[in-house]
Amino acid sequence: MKKPWRVTVAVVGLFAGMASPLLKAAGSADWLAMVALGMALVALFLGVLKLWSSPVACLGWLLMTIASIGVSAVFTQPLWMSVFGEVRTDCQVIDEWEVERDRAPSYDVSKVRCGDRVVSYKPYQSASEYIGDVGERTSLVFDRTGLINPVRPSDLTTTGAWALPGVALLGLLFIAFCATWPAEPGKPKVEQEFL
Repeated sequence: MKKPWRVTVAVVGLFAGMASPLLKAAGSADWLAMVALGMALVALFLGVLKLWSSPVACLGWLLMTIASIGVSAVFTQPLWMSVFGEVRTDCQVIDEWEVERDRAPSYDVSKVRCGDRVVSYKPYQSASEYIGDVGERTSLVFDRTGLINPVRPSDLTTTGAWALPGVALLGLLFIAFCATWPAEPGKPKVEQEFL
């Protein structure tokens, strides 16, 4: 594998990892999100280690992976909805039920009618603003592309506008560092004398 290909593999791994939370938010693409995340981890790991084989590269890969995927998981969906979202204020909660799970906290799902559109709303995060009781009027933000489920207007944040490019830039700088740093010299071979 030549050095330009190693850099390409590492960069593709970085951006695939950052895109996986957006695919997860799409709901119907859970399997694609897991495939993208797995491929990203392997590609990034192989790309970084082939560029600069060192324990520091392993630690850097681990920190960069946690930071890029963690920041993406928190800020990708709100940033996407800030750009591609459309606020609907003509919504009314028409039904509500609780989903119980064995290994995770339970959550409420609400059926909401916005004009002629009926959707099931699941809170984006545990701290999301309560949508309201059955019969109450409310507002939701819909994705104009249809990729992501609706969210509450209070879930939108502009922090992702600088956090996502910031973590991507740090990842690219780390990859550039690994690509340009001289390889560690090998240990000198010790010749043994035979008697």
